[in-house]
Amino acid sequence: MEVLRLGERVSGERRVNLKKRKPIICYNSNEAGHIKPACPRLRKNNFETVANLNVNTGEEDPFKNFKVNMEINGVDRVCLRDSGSAIDVCARSWINENDLLGEYVWVNSPLDEVCHCLPLAKIKIMSKRGEFYTKTAIKQDSCDFDMYLLGNRTAELIEASE
Repeated sequence: MEVLRLGERVSGERRVNLKKRKPIICYNSNEAGHIKPACPRLRKNNFETVANLNVNTGEEDPFKNFKVNMEINGVDRVCLRDSGSAIDVCARSWINENDLLGEYVWVNSPLDEVCHCLPLAKIKIMSKRGEFYTKTAIKQDSCDFDMYLLGNRTAELIEASE
């Protein structure tokens, strides 16, 4: 074996040996041309099901389990149970001016960064379990087809009547 000294020139035969490199061989399959992380044998059919997702079709109502039909101030309405709300919310068109209490509540929606000051009104709810009077916050810019949002306090009042 030859030892090269600093500044010494390498012969032509020696240069060819330096340029030749060992081929890349996979540790897993012992095949040339790739390494283990890129081995095609490891990647084949190595997928597993994590979760099956059910997709709602256009005909299915995703809120079906949270909707309840109740009579509110003498009119049959669809109520949506809102488990994240402490107070009920309904449309302004559902309330008579005489039902306004002169009280206000600050409401913060998770979809809105701004708090809103809404008036409170007295409302009568008729359900299968009886007749209940409660307070509700009134949305100002609402359509007549809006749902009544049934909050936790009124839901507990209705459930406790059993």
